[in-house]
Amino acid sequence: MRFVGLSTCLLIACAHAPSPVAAPGAADLALQKAADFLLAEQSPDGAFRSKKYQALADGRALTPMVLSTLLFAAKRPGLEVAYQKGADFVASLVKDDGTLDEGPYGLEYPVYTLSLSILVLSVPVNQRHFGKRDVLLDALELRQLDEANGWSAADLAYGGFGYFPTRPVRPENNPPDELLTSNLTSTTFSVGALLLGGRGLEEPRFGKARTFVEKCQNFHEPPRGPFDDGGFFHTPNDEVPNKAGALDGHFRSYGTTTADGVRALLRLGVPRSSPRVQAASEWLRGHFDPEKVPGDYPPDREVFRDSGYYYWTWTVAHALMQLGPQALTDPRTHNWPERLTEALLKRQRPDGSFINSASDLREDDPLVATSLAAAALSVARMVRADHLTTAIPMEQAEGAQ
Repeated sequence: MRFVGLSTCLLIACAHAPSPVAAPGAADLALQKAADFLLAEQSPDGAFRSKKYQALADGRALTPMVLSTLLFAAKRPGLEVAYQKGADFVASLVKDDGTLDEGPYGLEYPVYTLSLSILVLSVPVNQRHFGKRDVLLDALELRQLDEANGWSAADLAYGGFGYFPTRPVRPENNPPDELLTSNLTSTTFSVGALLLGGRGLEEPRFGKARTFVEKCQNFHEPPRGPFDDGGFFHTPNDEVPNKAGALDGHFRSYGTTTADGVRALLRLGVPRSSPRVQAASEWLRGHFDPEKVPGDYPPDREVFRDSGYYYWTWTVAHALMQLGPQALTDPRTHNWPERLTEALLKRQRPDGSFINSASDLREDDPLVATSLAAAALSVARMVRADHLTTAIPMEQAEGAQ
């Protein structure tokens, strides 16, 4: 089952976009309460572990996600010490001999875990772990479905990253396992992590990734029908993981994937003025809804709309931030930071946490939902304030060993 809560770390990669709001009142208080809730959930070894899902109980996937939220959320007593302890736990994914410590059964969410860990260890204040970060970069590169793993440009999955638990080597004579494919979310995470970790956009791997990302967009020039609406879907390989399903042989566009697609295209160097980005931006701005994931979901798939709400707030905040003036001057989204903030504030629980009643995407775990919601609030705050603020002083990086 797909786990999408790990996103928060990409805040780091978006730090150079136009920055956000800061309504000193309710929004700041909400971020303080969310940070207090998250800090109270930290284990003595620095990890953040799920109390709800065994697959998230080892802390590998959740810890970097929570740390990225705390980095931007709100200054709190003990935060810097807790953050450094958490970063040390993330770095323990690499043993002293330079090999991965994947545990006795391997990583539950290898691409997400590697990507999010790279994002955390690439923050300047964590430069003492840059050597281990580089080991994770090498490991993530091996997860791309390309020639090195037996894939060719003729394969729909070529160029992307996916959920397969081990290195995705293509079988020679048998059809690939249904998990042995690529998807847009994993690819967006991986591209962001590799670039932030220092890989150059001129490297061939990013051209391959762009090839896959473009396969996930309902876009042709000229349009071939009403389904060419500029939006994105999860994967071209299979209807089941595409949350909004298919219609007349085409996968429907929906909100979470379209926001992912906008971010992936921009991160891969596609100009904002390009027809692809313009079409995706138009879909996103035209369908923006802070209360629910937009898209034409059939009745039997409405549960999937509900289950991805907090991921939606997280990824759309990043996408609209990256679109910058285009989003802030469009009458449909000009006040998106305020609208998104308002929608989230009314969902926060008294203890500072957030939780989704729908479980399909693990957002019924408060560590997942709170990390996503608080990160979305932080992005909205930065956009309204038009400057980047972090809860951990970055100048400490110079003295870190």
